Amino acid sequence: MCDEAGSRKLPEVSVDARTRTDGPISVIDPADFFETDLPAWLVEGAERLAPAARWMQPAPLTVSVAGREWTLRSESGRIEVVAGATSELRLVLTAADLTDLVVDLVTPMAWFISGALDTTARLELLLDWWVLLRGAIDRRTPYAPGASAPMTFADADGSPLELGRTFRADDDVSEMRHFLGEAGFLHIAGLFDVGEMATISADMDRAAPGYERGDGRSWWARTEDGGDRLVRMQGFEGQSPTTSDLIGDARFLRLADISGPATGSRRSDPAASRRW
Repeated sequence: MCDEAGSRKLPEVSVDARTRTDGPISVIDPADFFETDLPAWLVEGAERLAPAARWMQPAPLTVSVAGREWTLRSESGRIEVVAGATSELRLVLTAADLTDLVVDLVTPMAWFISGALDTTARLELLLDWWVLLRGAIDRRTPYAPGASAPMTFADADGSPLELGRTFRADDDVSEMRHFLGEAGFLHIAGLFDVGEMATISADMDRAAPGYERGDGRSWWARTEDGGDRLVRMQGFEGQSPTTSDLIGDARFLRLADISGPATGSRRSDPAASRRW
């Protein structure tokens, strides 16, 4: 495939299946979602969702949104929503929380890490239900062992893909693009130099005391000895000139060329887009 000047154009590839958007989002009406949209999508995707639902066998979960309650339940692979609280396991959301969850701006894991999760259920159960709901909303098939043919990964010439391959930043973009589209990830070594990384590491050490658990702008992990470990600092680029420079560096920006302009797809269903 060539452009008007005759130069070769590489096919676009997208591994982003999220439905999030940077545009304006209207708050979703909880009753409309739980009583109209979600039941319709569960019926539409029943065959697609059943293998994962049978494998996960998630316990019923009551979702409370602004004083209204609905219960998600699954039996023999069939998922349904019923009005009212029929489960002791509960997830409490605001209308804004529900909107963020449905349009894929947030996940249960993000709520858990930030300390914003309000639930009596185990995180594992919430993640199971999240996978099933995303399958219904996005029209995708959740993974279930044995439900489909074994996954295979092929190189451009049809041979088995070497999943352990490491690319260099100046490697052939077409090869990296094929690998990314086939495997869903890329390992690129030597993009930045040791000195740059050492400077950023020192900047991280200086910035860390300005973050604390529950501040809404950092992620934390608990170590085996019970201590807290800072693992993500939002807004860090504002405290590290080197990081800020690298974000706009041609070496970093070139990575976007690997996948091309296509970075995801949006749900085109008119019934879905009418609210978000």
